[in-house]
Amino acid sequence: MTDASAAVLLKDVTKVFKVRQRYPGKIFTRPTEVVSLNNVSLRIGHGEVVGLIGQNGSGKTTLLKLMSGALNPTSGKVMAPSRPRLISLNGLELPNLSVLENTELMLRAHGRDAKEARVEAFDIIGLAELNDKTYLPYQTLSTGMRARLGFFLTTINQPKVLLMDEMLSVADGRFQSRATQFLSAMMSRADGVVISSHSMETIIANCSRAIVLQAGQIVFDGLSQGAVDFYSSTRLTQDNIAAAK
Repeated sequence: MTDASAAVLLKDVTKVFKVRQRYPGKIFTRPTEVVSLNNVSLRIGHGEVVGLIGQNGSGKTTLLKLMSGALNPTSGKVMAPSRPRLISLNGLELPNLSVLENTELMLRAHGRDAKEARVEAFDIIGLAELNDKTYLPYQTLSTGMRARLGFFLTTINQPKVLLMDEMLSVADGRFQSRATQFLSAMMSRADGVVISSHSMETIIANCSRAIVLQAGQIVFDGLSQGAVDFYSSTRLTQDNIAAAK
């Protein structure tokens, strides 16, 4: 990295997915390309908490996955001194195993031995207030419960850069308050945090800066309140155009 003060740096990043298009009544599909991100340049400074706003399909999750290294860009560069960690509602993928087993597996993946994983798993489940769900299948958890568990899994090995995809907006008010306090404590050790959310209250409460994505491009980058106002006015204009049609 040439910018030593940046937690994450993106330069001219484009991500294109190759898919096949299917037409009604046709047997064969036709290859096509979908541009998810288009020439995005972005800098997350050391110690920043940055919000990510945009409608479904705007490219938010793709951007987070590129930052985390889960996806490679089609062109451009993504740079970070340490690998950012992406936490989302899809972080655990073994629905038939218990909450305890899923949590232990995540801990084992981060280097804990079996005994350490068992002890720490109980601690994390307790923090998430899911003690009564410990031995139930993960698939029985509500969306909010999954968000609570996923949030506290972010504490494993103290990630330097934390990427959160819709983790706070689905939780109840009491947990959001706890999560905000927890984030403040983590920020004293983390290099940066990016929070993607449809909840404007979550963005304003937790982020000093926010970015608005539209059709795979950054259309606003500034103070959180300004980003929320811009996004709200843009959505209102789009809704008016749709209604006129």
